[in-house]
Amino acid sequence: METFSNVIDSLTKCKVSTVLNNNTTDFGKQHMFDGLSDTSWYSDQAKYQYIFLFFDVPVKVKQIEITCSGGFCPKVSFLPNYMN
Repeated sequence: METFSNVIDSLTKCKVSTVLNNNTTDFGKQHMFDGLSDTSWYSDQAKYQYIFLFFDVPVKVKQIEITCSGGFCPKVSFLPNYMN
């Protein structure tokens, strides 16, 4: 049985498409990874939403877990593999 670990740490950079009402204090991307169940990133309405993660070292992703709530849950999602 494989053991999975969280590869997101304080050195991981994150970029998101939008933040609800541009209120980054209450709804910003930092809430995706704060470990608190009562906070989250809230996106604003837009045709496309995205989350980009930039790691300081190469990582091998085997599993992704995303929890959505409200009316902005994705109908289609994809994971592009960008190599720099």
